[in-house]
Amino acid sequence: MTIEESSLPLEATVRRTIVTLATCLAMLDIASASAQSAADRTLLARLDAAVATGTLPAVPDATDGTARTLQHGLREFAEWERGGSLSLGEQALFRFEQARSRREDWGWPHYLQARLFLAFHQANVPLRASAGAVEGEQHLEAATRHLRAALERDPDLRQARQLLVDLTLPSADRTLRADVREAIAREVSRPDALPGALVVWARHLRAERQYDSALATFNRAGDAGFDPSVLGLERARTLTALGRPRVGRDAYWEGVARLTEAGRQALRQDLGYILTTDSLASFDAVAPADVEAWLRRFWGERDAAVARDPGERLMEHLRRWVYVFERYRLPAPWRIEFFTRIDYAFDDIRAPCLGSASDFYKSLPVDPVALPNDPRAEEALLDHRGLIYLKHGEPFTRITPPLSSELEPERDLDTAVGNAETTAGQEGARLISSVARSETWIYWVEGGWRNLNFRGSDALGHHAATTLSSHLSILNPYGWEGLALRLPEYRAAANTLLNYRGKMPRHCLTGVGEAIAHQRADAKVGIATDSDTPAIEEPWNATLRLFGLGDARDRSGRALVTFAIPTDQVLGEPVADGRQLWWLDFRLTAYRVSDGMRVDLDTARTFVAPSAPANGQLTGWFELPLEPGTWQVAVRVKQRGNAAGGAYALRRGLVVDGTPELALSDAVTGREGASPWLAPDGPFPVNALGTWPVGGEVDLWFEVRGLDAGDSYRTTMTVRPTEGRRGRDVTITTDDRASGSITRVRKLLGLQRLEAGEYELTVTVEADGQRATRSQRILVVEAP
Repeated sequence: MTIEESSLPLEATVRRTIVTLATCLAMLDIASASAQSAADRTLLARLDAAVATGTLPAVPDATDGTARTLQHGLREFAEWERGGSLSLGEQALFRFEQARSRREDWGWPHYLQARLFLAFHQANVPLRASAGAVEGEQHLEAATRHLRAALERDPDLRQARQLLVDLTLPSADRTLRADVREAIAREVSRPDALPGALVVWARHLRAERQYDSALATFNRAGDAGFDPSVLGLERARTLTALGRPRVGRDAYWEGVARLTEAGRQALRQDLGYILTTDSLASFDAVAPADVEAWLRRFWGERDAAVARDPGERLMEHLRRWVYVFERYRLPAPWRIEFFTRIDYAFDDIRAPCLGSASDFYKSLPVDPVALPNDPRAEEALLDHRGLIYLKHGEPFTRITPPLSSELEPERDLDTAVGNAETTAGQEGARLISSVARSETWIYWVEGGWRNLNFRGSDALGHHAATTLSSHLSILNPYGWEGLALRLPEYRAAANTLLNYRGKMPRHCLTGVGEAIAHQRADAKVGIATDSDTPAIEEPWNATLRLFGLGDARDRSGRALVTFAIPTDQVLGEPVADGRQLWWLDFRLTAYRVSDGMRVDLDTARTFVAPSAPANGQLTGWFELPLEPGTWQVAVRVKQRGNAAGGAYALRRGLVVDGTPELALSDAVTGREGASPWLAPDGPFPVNALGTWPVGGEVDLWFEVRGLDAGDSYRTTMTVRPTEGRRGRDVTITTDDRASGSITRVRKLLGLQRLEAGEYELTVTVEADGQRATRSQRILVVEAP
């Protein structure tokens, strides 16, 4: 013994002796492990494979005592899986922990503990003190820790390697924890790496934007026999990220053509980013042999909805996916899995009439679809901006109001939250200072401008806007000010909040309650739909109207399209005689819902007029022949040399009748002095602008079919205010007679009793117990 060693305290000498003895015992254990019976290992593998069935095969006892302990634990594990009491599962964990303490260097005890903890997690077993668990540890965390320990002790243990894949592959593109990432990296470094581990690693590489390496690893997984239909989707996303969208689209369809059940689930999750769970039911009901046809119809309908070429909407979807997962994937989702939402609800405390933000959140399906058996399904995957972007793409504009720290303190307190000397003002100042960066995104969705509001959250995104909010915060009026600059209908609410002083009232602020209700409605539309509105940097204030006319009896079915485009929003060029020349390019795409039939029309219109036309509008019309059915018709207008500007309209449910029963066309609406449309029975002054003055008249033209000459029928015209307006319905009924199998009707509808505003005009015809009806919107305005 050296002098230095003899000078150590007795406690340290004893501790060193214990450590030395433990090292010797470990060496003996390693020798014992190396002598573990191959038959026992085969026996454990056989029993482990049968656990999921709930019944283990009859086998002899293992030759080793520790292996027999594991054998007994496996039997209790299986009995619990079969529906036995939780105590059986707890007893199995105890036996696995006994075996681990005896053979610390074995991989099997840790592996079986990992598997049972994962089963507890998937069965939502309540947390309790369990053998093999660290105090406060979640079941999934315990499973991961034991699995890592099993692989460290026995890197060749096939069951543990497969459990690593089972633990990570169903989680798709969720961020990998560091310890799991290291285990996957070790697995993929093996020459015999499991194909599923290669896919997990390729997803990680893609998340790190190492797209070439990711694609090579996906290809390696394919060479190793991984599911080709799942790889089709993975390769499509990666090729898109590499700037090869058309090759990515082809890879998508190659995977669909080799569809398996796993591939179908991957496609279902992908569709779930843009569809609600209810809408996914139609995909779930499709027979396996019909999935490809269903998907081609699905994407084809969306191509047509925005008048795109076939295949473009799928490429856009893949582009959105890449964009979102580059920017909006949560970096550490396991930290927030117990939150139902991250938001500030203080607005509702100060103005109860605004309603419950919690109730609003419960009504929004904001969680993406998870793959089957995903152990991390309860974790958030994307912040809500990512979910909205997948559904609607790039917003027309983004508004980022200033934080209170960026404003003058006095103005912030006085204007945003009231008098700083009041309790409400002081509390409001504290709250607004704690709110992280927020954003408002504005879209054109379902025929109207929608504003979707996001509030910041340290928990989700480090001062980034992350959570879809029920409304803009009433404690920060500058967000309202920014919104009002883009959408003037919010000006009144913004002024109220900007000019408010004093303690926050217990009643609704004037106009603010209605504005918040509108924002909540926008949020529901934003979540419940996916849109294909083309990105137009400078949308024209154009009016595009569509009418369904004709039917199958004389093959006269068609869509009538009218347009009115302000001349101050399009480019013109002078001609020699002092007049102005304008040219416009139109594209129409009609899509029949029943069978996916598509009809396209590309046409151009040239206008020559005085430099200042009397009405300041370029107006006109054209027709698109259609067969009978229900169609969606999209119209896009562009101008060569004016890439930023344009106009777009979509009408769903345009009907060309094909039945021999009583039928009614859409009612084409006109106005005295408007440009003539060449109707079958002569010129009709179609109102392309779509507005009528208070006290004016609506000229109506429509067709009644399915009657004989002389047959009587009744016509009812009803005008009712749209939702949110006051006033009574106006109804006019007339008794009429058919002039033949096709009766073309013109009627005048007076607007003398209507105030300015939007109305729904409904025309109904009835004869011999049959009834047909059509509706459209009209806008009544104050006379200039």
